[in-house]
Amino acid sequence: FNWTGIHHLTIGDLPEGDYALSASSPFFTFTSQAKLRVKKLQATGIDQSKGYYGNLVRINGNFRPKIPYQVRLGNQAAELVSIQNGQIGMVIPPIAAGTYPITVGYRGSEGKEYMNKTNLNLEILAPVFSDFYPKKGKAGDQITIVGKGIYYGMIYFGGRLVWRESGEEEIKFTIPGDITYKGKIEINLLFGDKWVKGKETFELI
Repeated sequence: FNWTGIHHLTIGDLPEGDYALSASSPFFTFTSQAKLRVKKLQATGIDQSKGYYGNLVRINGNFRPKIPYQVRLGNQAAELVSIQNGQIGMVIPPIAAGTYPITVGYRGSEGKEYMNKTNLNLEILAPVFSDFYPKKGKAGDQITIVGKGIYYGMIYFGGRLVWRESGEEEIKFTIPGDITYKGKIEINLLFGDKWVKGKETFELI
């Protein structure tokens, strides 16, 4: 109970049906006249069947606001970014490309997880490194990489790790200022242990 006398609880793994609420203490026992209808958590559809790392996917179902839902793709947890009446939104995590079953659930007020398998699947597409620009430049210049699902990629400039500064499907980085050599340089992205290589080389001038 909080100072307002309101008690919040999460319904556990009960069979579907109508239940009266009961409360007891050393001083009283109370059973409600009204009954609470319990239904299983159900995910009924998704707004897209495939996507890239970092894409937002919305799942429809009998979701309710302010409940700490959880979503898994296979065994991998996905970050929830929105929860509203009838829909939750998740971000595709950086896991290997492939098709994954979707599991939804929640954590009960006693700390236990209740997870339900759905008949929904999501295909995660391999990241695509489409292009970069400009094609030539010098130390301190900014380069933009264009692609899909590249947000989580680690950027390597000539074998040297550089930091992403901004962007999602167009990500930007700056050529390190201490580079003094000139010539052709590869720009590649690393996802876990998978390389996605640029089709062209950059020219340091």
